[in-house]
Amino acid sequence: MDWILKWQYWAAGAAVMVLIWAVEVLRKGDLIWPWPLVPMAVWAVVLVVHTKTRRPAG
Repeated sequence: MDWILKWQYWAAGAAVMVLIWAVEVLRKGDLIWPWPLVPMAVWAVVLVVHTKTRRPAG
């Protein structure tokens, strides 16, 4: 279940980045490019690869 914790960290990090982006959109009063998608995607790919390639314990 270690992978669940890692995905929870990803979700929390994604929420923080999206919140920062949303505040910036509201502050500027205009829609800006959703930059959180890049780090969220990279982080997700790393988690998927790590989950698929890790060796079972024992």
